[in-house]
Amino acid sequence: MARTITGTNTSGITLTSQSDNPVTVAATAVVSKPAGTLGALYGKSGATNTWTIDNFGLISGGLGSTSASGVYLGGLLSAVTSGVLINETAGTVLGNTYAVFVNGPASITNKSGGTISARTNAAVYLRGLSTVVNSGVIADSTNTGVYLRGGGSLTNNAGGAINAASIGVRLFGIGTVNNAGTISGPGFSVLFGTTSTSN
Repeated sequence: MARTITGTNTSGITLTSQSDNPVTVAATAVVSKPAGTLGALYGKSGATNTWTIDNFGLISGGLGSTSASGVYLGGLLSAVTSGVLINETAGTVLGNTYAVFVNGPASITNKSGGTISARTNAAVYLRGLSTVVNSGVIADSTNTGVYLRGGGSLTNNAGGAINAASIGVRLFGIGTVNNAGTISGPGFSVLFGTTSTSN
C-alpha cells in the first residue's frame, strides 16, 4: 500500500498505519502545523513501523517560536525501525525545533534545489546510525545544521550547502563526513564527538 498527500493540510498529518507507507507529498501539497509539538508530518514510533517519505511539496512546522517541527518520526524516548526522507528538487521542509527528526536508523537525501531549514536545535537531528546525502540547502538559524547523534555518514555533494549559526555538522558517534560543497558554522564547521574522519 502507499499514500499520496495532496492539497493543503493545515493541522498536520499523523501516520499511524503501515498501509500509509511509503508516503509521497505531491508538488502542489502543503502539510503545515503552525503551532504545537511533534511535527507537521508525524510518523508514530513502534518496533514494526518503518516510514519512507518522498517530498515534492512543502512540509512546514513553521519557523516561529511556538511552531512544530517539520518531519518527525518516532519520539524522544521511542524509536521507529527506520526512517527515510527524500526531499526532491523544489521540496521544502521547515520546522522550529527541528526540520527533520528521526529516532532510529535513518536515511536523508536532500536533492539539488531542495531546502531543509529549522530555527532552534538542529535542521536535521538523527538519533540512530544514519546516512545523510545533501546536494541542496540545509540550514539552522540558531544552532546545528546536521546532528548525527547516533553516528553514521554525511556526504555533502558539490553545490550542496550546510549552514548553521553555531555548528555546521555534528557527529556524536563514530562516523565520516565527505564534503565537496560548503559546510559552515562560526563555532565549528564540523564537530566530532569521538574518533571520526573528515575530508
